[in-house]
Amino acid sequence: MLGAMALWALVFGGFTLRVSGFKIDVNGFQRIILLIAVLFIIKLLISGGKERLYQAGEQISAIFESEKKAAIIIAGFAIVFVWVKISQYLSFNIHALDFSDFDYAISNTLKGDFMATPFWEQNYFGVHFVPILLFIVPFYALHDGPYVLLIMQAAIVAIGAYPFYKLCRHYFKEPFVAGLLMIAYLNYSYLIRGLIYDFHWEMIIPALFFFIFYYFEKKEYLKYFIFLILALMAKEDVPLYTFFIGLYLLAVRKEWKPGIATMVLSMVWFVVAISIIKQINHGDLGYAGRWQAYGSNFVEIGFYFVSHPAELMRILFKPDIWLKLLHPLAFLPLLSPAVFLLALPSYFINVSSSLGGQATLSYYYSAPIIPFLFVAAALGIKRIYGWSNGSNKVLWAASMLLLLLSLNNSNLKTQKITDHHIIGYDAVSVVPATASVIAQVDIMPHLPKRKEIRMLKSDSPRIDAEYILFDKTSNLWPLKPAEYEEVFNFYANSPAHTVIYEKDGYYIFRKAGI
Repeated sequence: MLGAMALWALVFGGFTLRVSGFKIDVNGFQRIILLIAVLFIIKLLISGGKERLYQAGEQISAIFESEKKAAIIIAGFAIVFVWVKISQYLSFNIHALDFSDFDYAISNTLKGDFMATPFWEQNYFGVHFVPILLFIVPFYALHDGPYVLLIMQAAIVAIGAYPFYKLCRHYFKEPFVAGLLMIAYLNYSYLIRGLIYDFHWEMIIPALFFFIFYYFEKKEYLKYFIFLILALMAKEDVPLYTFFIGLYLLAVRKEWKPGIATMVLSMVWFVVAISIIKQINHGDLGYAGRWQAYGSNFVEIGFYFVSHPAELMRILFKPDIWLKLLHPLAFLPLLSPAVFLLALPSYFINVSSSLGGQATLSYYYSAPIIPFLFVAAALGIKRIYGWSNGSNKVLWAASMLLLLLSLNNSNLKTQKITDHHIIGYDAVSVVPATASVIAQVDIMPHLPKRKEIRMLKSDSPRIDAEYILFDKTSNLWPLKPAEYEEVFNFYANSPAHTVIYEKDGYYIFRKAGI
């Protein structure tokens, strides 16, 4: 019965229970897991009391004693994540930014036009330096299409649980701790936010940081530096976070050689990465304007916060954001302050931004923060275990609490595919594969790749395109409603354009003479 409930939630997004006049919305895969866990614990307590509960703990330990079984569970989550991403795509909930820009950049690289993307009208490395994307190019040789990125996004999010499991096995003798924390990680609300937001390679950062921690703990420094370099390749801001990992190794763990090497490598990589972006982008860092309130360059921004400590503290200590980050982790990261503090550089850089989604850690922006919080949470549990003189009951209680809180604060669910979406596919099929196109953000990922394609913007009427696609019921971004109507009315009233498709809110205008 419980399995059927989980399957229903995965496929259809959830259901509603009505018990004695109470309405319970079970709207997400994680809520199903939470419901199963709670019912399982209640059943054990009723049927056999605490002893049965502890026996169940031993059975869970037996499962997670096997690394292969843990890998199978991770693979199961990966399959769920893949279906979530595919359901997003089929229901037009994947957008040109940030999805098609990566899709085109990788595809064009395969075709010899290195990292070219029409959405930025330049090499993508002039926007962000993400050389790790080049590892995806061979997969595009097998299939040049959006499903590669959808599956890749799901896979890299799920894979992060494996090194975290390995790290927890290193910290704890009891396998059930590693297993429960691994599942808690896979259900963490901020991780799921990153999963469901289009495609962003930053979502591989948690996996790479976990590997960095694991191989440092195992003193396998060659593997440590391999994953450090891979992490640096994930984005130009990563060196700012790995620098502090090196500082932690140096100051806290007293590991001088790997600490100093990590700091030096991070600084050199950061300088090179920023130089490459500026060289491609004609001396400009396009996104630097998000911090222009504090200065026009890194030196001015740094000096501003040094000379304005009150503003620095205001940004660092935002209770609403910290509550959302730490509540699903039962505030356990605070018990390992040295590792917890490693989350602050990424937190500060994002929260100080003027971009709304970034400042609230929406979407994928929390990716570099997540691994530090989970490592700190694991070490916090280890500290409580020491305080309790090695009580397995304490380990069980702390691990289960973290798991239940993580499940309760997350909401992974699939998207429903409606008749409107089916009509959307019919509309897209009308446009010739080689025609130049302007389209809304959620339509673009469904159009076959072409040389001339632009996102619908306020200046679209000034761009020469053969076909213009609208969906008046869908996402209007980056236009505001009034701007959207102005652009739509331009084409509707233009003698140079003809409506060739009109159905359920979809409109396709064709340029005269085509």
